[in-house]
Amino acid sequence: MTHLLIIVLDDLSRLPELLQVWQEIGVPGATILESVGAHRARSWLSRVGLEGLDQLFEAKDVRRRTLLAAFDDEDLLHQAVAEAERVVGSFDQPNTGMLLAIPVVFAKGIVK
Repeated sequence: MTHLLIIVLDDLSRLPELLQVWQEIGVPGATILESVGAHRARSWLSRVGLEGLDQLFEAKDVRRRTLLAAFDDEDLLHQAVAEAERVVGSFDQPNTGMLLAIPVVFAKGIVK
């Protein structure tokens, strides 16, 4: 079964190492999206006001990256999760981010 691994990464300085180690273990690819969590966005907007909305994704104190990677190989998925936790630290700790792996019922275009 295909799984989608989603990682919301708080510490952007960890991104290059995570991508490098994933390449080394054979993760075929990942999509990287700019993201901002709702709590941080609300806090930031309450400080700067709604006129700052167009600068939300540029504000360093709220910027995050969301990584999406699809896996047909469950062993590789577990390896990718283990390496992410090694690079980032436990996602159970504050300010590390969030990690989810969800089953995908249907997928096309996945690089193997």
